Amino acid sequence: MPEFPSPASAIMDLASDDTRIRLAEIETRLADQQAQNAQMLEALNNTLRLLAQQNSPAAAAPAPLPVASTTKTKNNLKPSPPPNFDGDRQKGRGFINACQAYFRLRPDNFPDEQTKIRWAMTFMNQGRAQKWANRVYRWESTPANSGADYFVDWDDFRSCFQTEFFPLHAEAAATNRLEGISYFQGR
Repeated sequence: MPEFPSPASAIMDLASDDTRIRLAEIETRLADQQAQNAQMLEALNNTLRLLAQQNSPAAAAPAPLPVASTTKTKNNLKPSPPPNFDGDRQKGRGFINACQAYFRLRPDNFPDEQTKIRWAMTFMNQGRAQKWANRVYRWESTPANSGADYFVDWDDFRSCFQTEFFPLHAEAAATNRLEGISYFQGR
């Protein structure tokens, strides 16, 4: 009797086929873009040569524009990591901004979105922030959620973080401060 693949394995095969197709499309687009860039660079170099010949026939042609290397260069920046975060709403925005600045300066350290989230959560090791992170870790460690990530990506993490740790009613507080007695100089 022939065995048929289970629905779950069929879905995984379709998902992996879809992923392979999408990856091939992306690689094709990247190769096309690199070819266009090379053509544009050649056209710019030709234009520079023509301009140089028109302005000074005796002058040598300018050096061609450097071609960007396709290999990544090692980033030697050593940015400061974010401070430990205890859940203080007044420091929430600063914590997220510090994390994002670090990501931008050291993208080679973060191969995927989950790595960014895990890294940021290592600094949430005090107070309310620690309790929140512990809830996330407990959810992920339950057998029902085994292998699942609590947050879809960095934007999802940031949104949940904002709800939990950014100041409540920041606009109303700013308005109250502006309309308060200390804003006016008196007479």
